[in-house]
Amino acid sequence: MIILLDTNIFIQREDYSVISPELQNLIKLLNLNKERVFNHPKSLEEFCKNKDENKKEIILSKVKTYPTLDHYLDPNKDYSFMKIVGKPSKINDDVDNYLIYTVYKNMADILISEDLGIIKKAKRLKLSERILTIREALSYFSKEESRVKISKPPSLIETTVNSINFKDPIFESLRYDYKDFDNWIKNIKSENRKCWVHYTDNNSIGAILIYKEEKESLSHVNPPRPGKMRFKICTMKVSKEGKKIGELLIRLSIDYCIKKGIDELYLTHFSETKDTLVDLIQEYGFANVGYKNTYGRDEEVYLKELNPDKNIVKEFAPLEIAKRFYPMFKDSEDIKKLVVPIRPKYCDRLFIEGSRQTLLSEHSGEFITEGNPIKKAYLCHSNYRNISKGDILLFYKSVDKHYISALGIVDDIEVLEDSFDIYSKVFSRSVYTLDEIETMSKKPVLVILFLLQTYLKNPIPLTFLIKNNILKKAPMSITRIKDEGYQIIKNEGGIDGRFTIN
Repeated sequence: MIILLDTNIFIQREDYSVISPELQNLIKLLNLNKERVFNHPKSLEEFCKNKDENKKEIILSKVKTYPTLDHYLDPNKDYSFMKIVGKPSKINDDVDNYLIYTVYKNMADILISEDLGIIKKAKRLKLSERILTIREALSYFSKEESRVKISKPPSLIETTVNSINFKDPIFESLRYDYKDFDNWIKNIKSENRKCWVHYTDNNSIGAILIYKEEKESLSHVNPPRPGKMRFKICTMKVSKEGKKIGELLIRLSIDYCIKKGIDELYLTHFSETKDTLVDLIQEYGFANVGYKNTYGRDEEVYLKELNPDKNIVKEFAPLEIAKRFYPMFKDSEDIKKLVVPIRPKYCDRLFIEGSRQTLLSEHSGEFITEGNPIKKAYLCHSNYRNISKGDILLFYKSVDKHYISALGIVDDIEVLEDSFDIYSKVFSRSVYTLDEIETMSKKPVLVILFLLQTYLKNPIPLTFLIKNNILKKAPMSITRIKDEGYQIIKNEGGIDGRFTIN
């Protein structure tokens, strides 16, 4: 986020050499949030003309702690803008117009100013939510400080739509489907909506999800739905195939909602004959709940509930619960609980949101592909075969950490011998290369497809597992544990009971 400061906020009526406590707190908050704060060149020009050398030196010493914008536009050349704000009658008004125009043209996200003239012009331009007083900014960035923080790979950036190049080829199909797409862009920029974006090595957009929180009723949907807090996926596009980025974005959206206490998320979409997006979202519990008329066409509405009636959920089979009501899962006494050992080098690639050292390539925009999907694959030579769909897998990181940190639900299980069959089944969902699979397939391979349901808030160490008689020693192969032991892991590990069915 780019924050622009009106340098006049550093001038106090009582004593311009002292910064007010409110402003001090705001500056600390901006630094804590690691916001990008700038001065406008025109503001500095204005101060440099001040004849009071002592005052000029004091103020400039404060404002020059922040960088100056490299680029800005001249508002006087924009007839429609000038018609709204009016021609400047003095130099100060001209500087004010430059500051406002920087926000108006989305070259800055927020302007902080105490100037009443600027505030009045902001109202006329419908920029009041982006031009804030010190007190308003304190309130806004206090909320930002406490905003939901989700665990995501470094190759996925959290930013605002004002930093996005909407001429990128990834938006071409949206321009075709939505006639007023460019007007929509202006609207979401004025709202400063947030997004997750991935850039390819040539700086084009490989994937993007634009979202917003809303609480109004869906009166435009047939049938309509009453107002409540919802997470709307405004746009979700992926251009890089085979990376399972779509599943990653769905998982992050759900995680965001859980942490924010939002019970519903939805999107609207013009469905196609072969629609990979619909296939993806339906697999993880999005249901078609109606449609809206858009340009004379029916745009379908897909919605996912995160807090469904558990009495209804109980009627479904364990695996169906894990999929349809993801991330819910059944963990009643009749469900087998299996501890699955996994080596660190594989664990850190399969479970990218756990405690691990990120790779340099991730910070350069690359994904650990097998870490992205919700559905993953585990391969081994274990002789334990009493495994059923819907069983619980507790992944135990061996060798170095010795703890259980992730929970999955068995989606499918098969014993295969042909390396090509194995690779075809687990491609991009397993940590193993084709060469490694060829080596493994010299003996029958147990192939387990599973859904990553949740991470343990508090990983459970081996010492605790042994002390509480859950395990006798470090597991060398798939090991079944008693339900009583699982319940201890569930409680100590911080598994959210809202999403378990017993």
